[in-house]
Amino acid sequence: MIFDVCGLPKVNGADDWADSSHLAGLLAVMHHPEAVLCLNYLAGREYVRHPAEQRYDFSRDQATMLMCGLIAQAFTLVVDLSYIKGKDILPPSVRGIERIARTGKAFWYQKLWLKGEIYWHAYLQPLEEPFQIIAMCRVYGPEYLKLWTSKNKLWKWSIRRYLSQLDGAWRNEPELAEWVIAKVEHYVENASF
Repeated sequence: MIFDVCGLPKVNGADDWADSSHLAGLLAVMHHPEAVLCLNYLAGREYVRHPAEQRYDFSRDQATMLMCGLIAQAFTLVVDLSYIKGKDILPPSVRGIERIARTGKAFWYQKLWLKGEIYWHAYLQPLEEPFQIIAMCRVYGPEYLKLWTSKNKLWKWSIRRYLSQLDGAWRNEPELAEWVIAKVEHYVENASF
């Protein structure tokens, strides 16, 4: 990882800081030793990808990771869907992140939606974008992460592919990939947040 003068991260292969909040959320959710304060991505009443990177709107992928990172760091008061200034439709599972931050518990239909996403990813897109699922599972509870890893037989490969191999090789983060895999295994085995 590369850190800017403010200590905010980007992956080795990135040309810009547009995915910095996504990476910061991942580091927070995984309790990585180089995790940064996710509060750094709050500009007033708006989430940003990076304080100096504002040419893109704030996507659902960024929001999912940042809000889960904020919860992992106990900043639940700033988990707010109205801070997302993007065009993406937010499914019930993402809306449940805010509900968990407010009350400690998602609605039944938000939980059901997440289970549907877990099965969708496991059977139809097992190699695609693993980190939003991992982050939401960590926030919703250990049984969701256990379900994802038991149903998606390619979950380790999806992490490696995203961070360091094949079409994700440009990110050049093999150590981070192995760290995330080890942490997921630990969380599943210990059923802990």
